[in-house]
Amino acid sequence: MIKKRRTKRRRKILSAPTMPISEATIFDGKAFAAEKERGLKARVIELKSIGISPKLVAIITQRDPASMLYVRLKKKAAERIGVEMEVFEVFSSRRDYHFLLNLIGSFNRDTTVHGIMVQLPLAKRFLPYQKKILNAISPAKDVDGLSSESPFLPATVKAVVSIIEEASRVVLLRKPPPVFIVGSQGAVGSALMKELKKQHYLVTGFDKRPRADWRDLWGVPSFMSLKADVVVSATGTPGIITAKHVAKGAAVIDVGSPLGDVRFKEVKAKASFITPVPGGVGPVTIVSLLENTLAAAYNSQS
Repeated sequence: MIKKRRTKRRRKILSAPTMPISEATIFDGKAFAAEKERGLKARVIELKSIGISPKLVAIITQRDPASMLYVRLKKKAAERIGVEMEVFEVFSSRRDYHFLLNLIGSFNRDTTVHGIMVQLPLAKRFLPYQKKILNAISPAKDVDGLSSESPFLPATVKAVVSIIEEASRVVLLRKPPPVFIVGSQGAVGSALMKELKKQHYLVTGFDKRPRADWRDLWGVPSFMSLKADVVVSATGTPGIITAKHVAKGAAVIDVGSPLGDVRFKEVKAKASFITPVPGGVGPVTIVSLLENTLAAAYNSQS
């Protein structure tokens, strides 16, 4: 009996992150973004002093409440740091795919526009053309990083990477910490997998089969998720991540929108670091978009 208990204890130690916890740190995305905004505001002043007035345009194709809220938040953040942002609403059903391509083309040619973004999800009539629409944006102006040739890291991916770095600093995770990504084949998950591997993180992904239900496949905890210091979920399925899916002391990053993938109260009791929804990844994604916009504005002078 003694030998058996020792074996169980050894397995528990190996499968848990290195940092013992008493209470989870709740990541304040608004405060984190506000600190970054102060630096960006100074950069805008510098750019304007050499004759560059950063400008971002956003195209929104449907009256989806969440999408409209996100665009408003982006516009307010842009205004706070001194970036001009124009929003173009393409709601009319008479505005077809060709109209949208022509609109993007006009912004590509406009030298006063430094960044172009198309708010996702697109209206249903545009969905069959999503890849062509995103790739129509000039790579130098694709500040959301969604086209195949964009030099910019996607804003959400950039945000998650910076939050992982912050979690590592706050709760002393292993360097680099093992990361488990739920929804690893989605737009955010696949790009995040690629970037973290590029930065030499040990990354494992999990995704569902086509037409399968997340709840059918995620009913039991994954062995790899319980070995990870960081669990990132980007499925858009509310409440899919429970306490049984994370190791004690793990950092949990919720990219689910708009309701969150993580059962916050339940997981908070077990995690060492957790991002809330709203107020977690969202504000950092917005400031990451603005960072890319300023980089695009600066690069425009060359």
